[in-house]
Amino acid sequence: MTEFNLKTIQQIPSDIDKSIVLIGMPGIASVGKLCISSLINALSATKVAEVFCSDFPPHVLVEPDGLLYVPRTTIYHSRLEDGGTKDLFLITGDYQPTTSIGVYEFADYLAKKCAEEFKAELVIATAAFVRDNLTEIPHVFISSTSQETLDSFIEADKAELFKNGTVTGANGIIPAMAAALYDVTGVCCLGETAPVLQSDPRAARAIIEVLNQTLHISNDVTNLTPFLDELIKEIEPVYREAKNKLDMDKMRDRTRDQPYIS
Repeated sequence: MTEFNLKTIQQIPSDIDKSIVLIGMPGIASVGKLCISSLINALSATKVAEVFCSDFPPHVLVEPDGLLYVPRTTIYHSRLEDGGTKDLFLITGDYQPTTSIGVYEFADYLAKKCAEEFKAELVIATAAFVRDNLTEIPHVFISSTSQETLDSFIEADKAELFKNGTVTGANGIIPAMAAALYDVTGVCCLGETAPVLQSDPRAARAIIEVLNQTLHISNDVTNLTPFLDELIKEIEPVYREAKNKLDMDKMRDRTRDQPYIS
């Protein structure tokens, strides 16, 4: 059985009625983690808890200053005052669990906490939608446990319906389990990317744009993405090189001689 240890950093407000939980655990191109990290920074969210999991990889991280750091999942809270009180919880971390059992127990642990302690009415996971090419304007593929919620999300610019596929790992299982076991609506927002990139801030930014259109977090989406906007500029040469290579590979595949079949 996977063991979890919770370290409370700060008590959450006692007057929370309903909340929205945004999750982005590490995954392909770090899309989900970049998305949530950008929102945490932009909203100056308060760290409220850390979760330590026995199924995380068996090593510690060494910081630039030489200090040891135990991998963890971190939970933040932000209260928005814009047309009424809105409580957001933002969850990200250093790793996902390493085994299937660990992922399911981790998902259940967080889904239960979202429902019972955070009074969540919506659990939204952000992650990558894998392509074999890179687009100039990434789309965001949406799936949900609620048809009504799904309809509201796919009205956003750049949003598309995701159907007939799978979402692997905690980013898919947490929102689905929140609905199945705790009656909390779950959503997956997947930013279009390619696995050749170690990080894809373009895909993360596209997700934030869809989230903002749907949840109305800020009147100006650029207020939520300064970290990503700067990162996009920094990695532009890497992005352009990866895109050109993928485009050339696809062109070669199309022009390759086809076998004669009779």
